[in-house]
Amino acid sequence: MKFFLVGIKGSGMASLAQILLDFNHEVSGSDIEQHIFTQDILEKRQISIYPFDENNIKEDMIIVKGNSFDDEHPEIKAAHRLGLKIYSYVEMLRLLIADYYSICIAGTHGKTTTTGLVKTILEGKEATGYLIGDGHGEMNPQALNFVVESCEYKDNYLNYFPDVALINNIELDHVDYFKSLEQYIASFDKFAKQSKQYVVINGDDSNCQKLTKTEKNYYFGLEDHNNFQAKNILYSQNGIEFDLYSDFYQDSKEYCYHFKLNLFGQHMLYNSLAAIAIYSLKKIDSDFSYMEAMLNKFQGVARRFEEIKQGSNIFIDDYAHHPTAIDLMIDTVKQKYPNKKIVAFFKPDRYSRIYEFGQEIAKALQKADEVYLFEFPSTSQKEEGIDIDMSYVLQYLEKGKIINEDLMSARLFIDYQDTVFLMMSSKNVYDFRELLIANLKD
Repeated sequence: MKFFLVGIKGSGMASLAQILLDFNHEVSGSDIEQHIFTQDILEKRQISIYPFDENNIKEDMIIVKGNSFDDEHPEIKAAHRLGLKIYSYVEMLRLLIADYYSICIAGTHGKTTTTGLVKTILEGKEATGYLIGDGHGEMNPQALNFVVESCEYKDNYLNYFPDVALINNIELDHVDYFKSLEQYIASFDKFAKQSKQYVVINGDDSNCQKLTKTEKNYYFGLEDHNNFQAKNILYSQNGIEFDLYSDFYQDSKEYCYHFKLNLFGQHMLYNSLAAIAIYSLKKIDSDFSYMEAMLNKFQGVARRFEEIKQGSNIFIDDYAHHPTAIDLMIDTVKQKYPNKKIVAFFKPDRYSRIYEFGQEIAKALQKADEVYLFEFPSTSQKEEGIDIDMSYVLQYLEKGKIINEDLMSARLFIDYQDTVFLMMSSKNVYDFRELLIANLKD
C-alpha cells in the first residue's frame, strides 16, 4: 500500500512514517520547507518529503493527516475529491495499537524518555515496537509489544485503548485547550479507565493521587505507600543508586535489589521506576540484574538532554518548555557537572503557555548562572487576548537578557570555558547550539 502523510515532519508523524515503512508499505509525505530535525531521520530511511501541493495526492494513496491539519488543507481537499481513505494520526495509531500488547505512556513530563526506557527494558526479552515523540519509530516484524508515547493535548490519547496506561505525573499544561486543572485531571482519569489490564501511576504526585483508585492501579515512587518504591537513594556525578522495595513479587513489601544506574536527575529515577513496574507487570521474569543492565543500556532519545562535548565546554539540547521541566534540567546539570558554570538559553513556543507560566519559568531559569531568552518564532500564532513578547518573562528575572539567534550573539560567548550551555525549548533552539559550537574556542 502507498501511504502519504500530510505533515510528515511532525515528531509523531515522522515516527509513524517509519513504522509504516517497517510494514513494507510505500511511504512519502509533505511538510513546510524549513528544516526540522525529524527530516534527517526520514531522509536517512529514504522517505521522500515534498513541499505542500495538492498535486502530491494520487489516486492510489492512503492519506494520514497530522493532528493540526483539517479538511480545508489543499492536500486534504484533493484527497476528498479523489475519494481516498483519510486517517488522522491518532486514528491510524489506534488501529496499530489494537494488534499488540500495548503500553501507552502519558503524563505532563517525561513521556518521550520513559517510552524509550520501557522499550529498552522490554526488547531484550521480547521483540518490541515503539513510537516516540522525538521522531523515531520502529516495528519489528516479530514484535509482541508496542510502546507508544501518548499526548494529552486536545485529548488525543483518548483515542487509544491500551493494555497498560502509564501516567508519569499531572501538572496543568496546554492551557490553550484545558481551561482548568480539574478538566486536565479528569482527562487523565478517563485515559486511565480506558486501559484493559493495568494502570501504572506516579504515587508521589499529588494530582495523580486524585485519579480513580481501582484494582488495576499500581504505584511507583519514593513514598511508603507505593508498590514499587526507591529507598536509600544516592545521587552523584556517576549517576543514581537506590534500593528497590516492592510488594508485587511477594505478599509484603520487601527489599528486592540495589540498582546502580548511569542516569541523572530525580526525574530519571521516577522514569526508571516506571519502566521497572511495567516490565514486572508483563510477568516475563523478576531478573533485576537484567533490568539494571537494560536501563544502563539506554542511550537517550532525541532532544532530551542531548550532549555534545567540545574542549572544557558541554552543549546540551533539551525539549524542556514547562517551568517544572526547566527546573529539573538545571538540577540535573548541577548533579552531573557540579563544577561548571551553567548558561541557560530558553526559546518560547505557545504564547498561552508563556502567559500562564512566565513567572514560574523565570524562577526556574534563575537557578542557572546566566540566562538568555530568545523571542517567539515567527511561526508561533498569537492566541486571542494574549499580546506579549519575551520581555514578559524578562521582567521576572533578576539576571537575564534577550538576544538574537545569530552569529553576533553567538560570539558573545567566544571565550567561555568550563561551561554548560543548556538550550531549552520545544522549538529549534538547537540551531543556536550549532552556532555556538562552530564559533567557540576549543
